[in-house]
Amino acid sequence: MAHALVNSQPLVLGTIQTDERRSMARYIFSVSRTLIGNRLADDLRFSRTRVLGVVP
Repeated sequence: MAHALVNSQPLVLGTIQTDERRSMARYIFSVSRTLIGNRLADDLRFSRTRVLGVVP
């Protein structure tokens, strides 16, 4: 469910280009991982991304 929500956000925001949607989804996963923490993000099977500087 978490993946569906993250992957649908670019479409909700009006992004229709595939490359832009993927880039935005990766950014949303990064921000989400930063906000909820690595442990919960791992439980939700979010991809491991570098989060340094995502949310100052």
